[in-house]
Parts: sequence; structure tokens; C-alpha cells
Amino acid sequence: MQEIVEKTGMSKGAFYHYFDSKEQLFIEAVETFYIAIPTTPQKSLNTDSLYGFYHDYLKHISSVFKSLRKSMKATNPEQDFNFFSLGLDAMKRYPGFREKIRKVNEGVSNIWINVVKTARKKGEIASVMSDKQIANCFIYINEGIGSRYTLEGRGIEAEKELLHLWDSFYKEIKA
Repeated sequence: MQEIVEKTGMSKGAFYHYFDSKEQLFIEAVETFYIAIPTTPQKSLNTDSLYGFYHDYLKHISSVFKSLRKSMKATNPEQDFNFFSLGLDAMKRYPGFREKIRKVNEGVSNIWINVVKTARKKGEIASVMSDKQIANCFIYINEGIGSRYTLEGRGIEAEKELLHLWDSFYKEIKA
């Protein structure tokens, strides 16, 4: 508790004004990073084009990570692992976290599927893959690159590789 108070510059009284316990602080952090941020309204992203959507989506997630790094004063790549390990810790310590994550992931997946469906209707893409399969490829490429680069301490480099793979996949499915 003392370390939290010292790092934040808050007094114990101020901390307890906002949080009942360290556990509540942990839950708030997890909910912000894994629940609130991914459920950002899609209206801020281009949903009329798959190409436009994934570029906007990448800008969005990049700005979120830059903001998190800044607020956490993360200055080296190893600190990116904290974002990844936070989720793993939450699964162990936070009852109901997996179900909340499942619902968030389902919502994100539905957004991607709808964008792919729109792109197909507009003739932007042509593929024998289903809308869900295409959406999952974009999602899983993102998750795979993010996880691998974070574990390797290269999280900051992930954006360039992610865009390269998304662009390459898009070229394969576009009409």
C-alpha cells in the first residue's frame, strides 16, 4: 500500500477516497485496459471499407498503447510485458474476468464481421472465406503479433509488422 501511495503521490486518505482497497484498484485497472478500451465506439472508425477500418483500428490501438505507456511512464520495451501479464494476473485473481473478456471479444468480433460483410456487399473483397473467417484472420494476426512482440520485448515494433501482414492479407482477399 505504501508503495502505491508513494508512486502516485496520493495520500492514503485520498487513495481510500477513490478505492476501497488495492484489489479494487487492480479491478479498475483491468476493467479500463481490457474492457473499456476495446469497447470504444466503432463510430470513430471507418466502417464503410475494410481497408479504411483496419487502418483506423490500427491507429486507434496504437494511440491507446502510446497513451498507456505515457501514463505508466514506460520507457523501455520490457515494460510492455506488464500489459500482457496484467491480463494473466486478472484471470487468476478476478472472478468473472474471463466471461467479461469473452463478451468484449465477441463484440469486437461482431464489429469486424460487419465491416467485412459491408466490404463484400460493396465489392471491395472477394474470397471463398466466410465473413467470420476473414474477420478472425485480422483479429488473430493482431493478437499473435501483439503477444509475440510483447513477450520478446519488442512491443513498440509490432505496429509496423501488423500493418504489413494486414495489408498482405487484404491484397489476397480484395476484389
